[in-house]
This record gives sequence, C-alpha cells and structure tokens, in this order.
Amino acid sequence: MQNGHLPKSLLAGLIALVLLLVTGVGLSAPAQAGDATITPTPTPGVILFEDDFATYSGRWTLTETAKASVTYDAETLNLRVVSPGVFVWSVPDFDTPLRDYRLDVMADIREGSADSVFGFVVDYQDDEHYYVLLTTTQGDWQVLRRYEGEWINLTPADAEPVQRGENDSPVMLRVDVIGDSVTLFVDDQEAGRVALEDGQSGAVFGLVARAGRGYVDVSFDDFRVTAED
Repeated sequence: MQNGHLPKSLLAGLIALVLLLVTGVGLSAPAQAGDATITPTPTPGVILFEDDFATYSGRWTLTETAKASVTYDAETLNLRVVSPGVFVWSVPDFDTPLRDYRLDVMADIREGSADSVFGFVVDYQDDEHYYVLLTTTQGDWQVLRRYEGEWINLTPADAEPVQRGENDSPVMLRVDVIGDSVTLFVDDQEAGRVALEDGQSGAVFGLVARAGRGYVDVSFDDFRVTAED
C-alpha cells in the first residue's frame, strides 16, 4: 500500500544526483576545438617497436635500382649498394613522435669493401633532413647530418675507432637518443656522442648503408626501439 512518501533509498539517490549535477564532481568536460593533445611519456624499458624481419611485414620502405636495393631476404632486411659512395636507407611506417629512446640491431656484412659503412638513421624528417650514425666492420665510426642537399660531418675530431677483431661480423649496434644528443655503441662499447644541431624533432628512425670504394651487402636483424629514462 502506498503511503505518499518516497522510500529512503530512492530519496538518497535523488539527493546524490542533484549534488552531482550541481558540483560537477565526476563529470568530464566535452573536448573543445583546439584543445591540446597530450602524448603520454612511454615507460622506460617499454618496447615501442620491434621487427625480426621473419614475417616480411612490409613496414619498411623497399627499393631496387641499378645502384642500390633494400629487400627482405632470408628473414633479414638486406641493404645492398653496388656504386661507390652511394647511400641507401629504409625507414618503417612508424609515425609516433619519440623522445628519449634506444635503438638496437644486429648487422651482418655479407660482402663488401672494408671502408663501407652501415648503421642507423635518426630524426628522419624527409630525404634531405636526417642524421646517420655509421660504422665499419673494423670499428671506425662517424656521424653525418643531411641538410638541404649537403652532408655535414659531425664526427668529433678526436674520434677513436672501437676495438674489434679484423672484419668481425655480425656487429651489434646501439644508439641512445636522449634530449638533443645521440650516443653510438658498437658491440657494447661506447664509440662516441654528438649533439643534434637543431635538437631532436622526434622524427622517425631507420637503417642505412653506404658503399666505400667497392660495394656493400649488409643484412639487418632483430631491430628494436625501447623507451629510455
């Protein structure tokens, strides 16, 4: 039988609803045009990207010309250059801006002249704006900047080669990109550190090779990108 009074539980619920509407507690304001989008900082140690090239994922740019090629081959990414002094590189379809990260890869030199170089691309914005960190199988290394059609050598004047056995392969390569500086490691030995001239834009990474006086055939495997502190 109804007595004209609201049950206590229902009355308490109505009071809570009124308070919620008045105070706004627990409500989210709708997004407004022009609101900034905040990209969360990845947790250090988290893998942001990896590829063992076993599945031919198609995520990397491929090319094949008379001078150079980038292809999937035997569960690796193969870069081959047959014209002296020519570069070839590849970047993946990864477009998330990055800050403070680490690159690791294994490079296996199949054939080529001893002065050929290979390594990483960092801060790749387009074909005329990026950096490369390079080494030879003998441990010599260099850092170059590509800017407006020119190569700028950023290698320190006192750069010393990393100690390696003659023509040892494969080579374990690592680069730490922290703030506006990049540090190259070869077989867990720190080769050197340089500053990015315009700071880090957060642009994409990649792999690169350049033939020396002859040609170069290098295969990359176990590529990984990890968030750093």
